[in-house]
Amino acid sequence: MGIALLLLSGCVHQGHLDKRAMIVVEKRGHAIHVKTNGRGLRLDTPFLIGSLTKQFTGVLCLEYLANFLDTEITTLMIERDFESVLKSVPDVDLWKKLEFCHFKGVTVKQLLTHSTEFDYSTGEKIAKFKYQNQNFDLLGRILESVTGRSYTNLSRELFKKAEMTHTYFHSDFTRAQLAEKLGCVEICFDSLTETMNPSGGIVSTARDLLKWNDFLVKNDYFERLTVKRIITPNAQKSRITSLTSMRFN
Repeated sequence: MGIALLLLSGCVHQGHLDKRAMIVVEKRGHAIHVKTNGRGLRLDTPFLIGSLTKQFTGVLCLEYLANFLDTEITTLMIERDFESVLKSVPDVDLWKKLEFCHFKGVTVKQLLTHSTEFDYSTGEKIAKFKYQNQNFDLLGRILESVTGRSYTNLSRELFKKAEMTHTYFHSDFTRAQLAEKLGCVEICFDSLTETMNPSGGIVSTARDLLKWNDFLVKNDYFERLTVKRIITPNAQKSRITSLTSMRFN
């Protein structure tokens, strides 16, 4: 079994597009072909991986919320956490169009599948599917409410399990440090906030992402999590106060 990994990054600064690209073909855990668009790019070169971050958030949700996928998020999340996410988006006026009560009936599964039928930018009902970062930003806060642990610590634990030794969050660095690490100018990161970690905040390398894929495949990860959901279908009826002690080993 093999995969092809494509990593891209780019930033427009003073009319100049600074871009990097790497293509890696992997087979049986080894990179058998690496192609880049310039010198200096290696398997251990860090990239801000953007929405690939959502894979990690999705796995954490399947791990810790497997029995609550059909539960309304207003049951699992407190109002101030909801507001903290929406206030952090680049357009600060967006959150003002939404209230906690608007999410009555929205479930964890709908956030995971971008099917809330809600447009964060307008506050209006929309077609069933719309890809929106805020869905996963909210999932990060729900994970924190349910587990009593920070999203970053839950993620770092997952990185460790997958032996990803060069994977971090952009919020671990100042803008200057991040610019130096990624070889970009600081202005490229003006719109980044720590609240965006669950939707697009991970910094990783091609080598670590190959480890991630290998980790998921070797451990039959998705299959095991599906089984856990099937054998405990009534768990979501338990009291919400018991959620913080819930763990899947």
